[in-house]
Amino acid sequence: MISGGMKNRPGKRLLVLITTGLVLWLGLAAGSARAAEVTVSSQEQFAFARELMQEGEYLLAIGELRRFIRFFPEDEDVPRAWYLIGRCRIALGQHQKAASAFSRVFRLDPDPETRQKTLLAVGDVLTKQDRSHDAVGYYKELLKRDLEPEARGRILYRLGWAELREGNWQQASTAFQQVPLKSQYSDTANWLARRSLEGSGLPYKDPVKAGIMASLIPGLGHAYVHRYKDAAMAFAVNALFALAAWESFEEGHEVLGGMLLFLELGWYTGNIYSGVNVTHKHNRRLRGDFLQNLKEQTDLRFGFNSRGGLALSLNLRF
Repeated sequence: MISGGMKNRPGKRLLVLITTGLVLWLGLAAGSARAAEVTVSSQEQFAFARELMQEGEYLLAIGELRRFIRFFPEDEDVPRAWYLIGRCRIALGQHQKAASAFSRVFRLDPDPETRQKTLLAVGDVLTKQDRSHDAVGYYKELLKRDLEPEARGRILYRLGWAELREGNWQQASTAFQQVPLKSQYSDTANWLARRSLEGSGLPYKDPVKAGIMASLIPGLGHAYVHRYKDAAMAFAVNALFALAAWESFEEGHEVLGGMLLFLELGWYTGNIYSGVNVTHKHNRRLRGDFLQNLKEQTDLRFGFNSRGGLALSLNLRF
């Protein structure tokens, strides 16, 4: 028995050595892993997200900003992070998500500069959503606040453009005129105040008149807005169906004549509706062309960013 125990002792020693070596190896591996960990500060994380924004990598920037918010929830830049997420959402066309991000900013009691930028950005969302009417009301409410001259100038400038999109030429001119002289928008606004009034002289067509003309002679409503091919088509279709219905009744085919007359009434009514509709489109195109021309001239005159047309009026520095 004693000799058997002595024979097993080398095996136990070997097992102890293997176990000890394994423990030491695991300890060294864990130490190496800890040594390899990279610690990123909140400032570095935030700066990296902003770099991605400047490079146009908005989805990646959103991810990094959300990571910043998750790992540094008490950092003073958290409100700014939500603001920048909102700007990224606007750039991606995700306006509803942008509005949600901006609402989070106000819950966090941001610094005055971030609050001001966020207030303006909410107006930008309304503009991007083609809700110019709502944007006008929103900017007017902002102007009731106690604002610095530069902030007031920015809001009035945006209000002017919102009024232009609504076709309120005089109100737009008034808003541009009220931009403070010390504002960076002053020279631009003075020029736009004069040019805005030219919108009231656009050669609009009267949709009611177009409808009356179309009811008298099919196609005349289209001719009123210089859509002569459409006018000829409307006249020909209505004339053919009316003639076919008349001949059917003359030949005693009352049922066929009734069907053709019913179809003709549909074509006739559609001709009136279409005449009114194309007149509205004509007026919208006139206004759109005028605004586009105004934006392009503004870019050339004042050196704005030509990529966005309204770059200075709609974009803020990050």
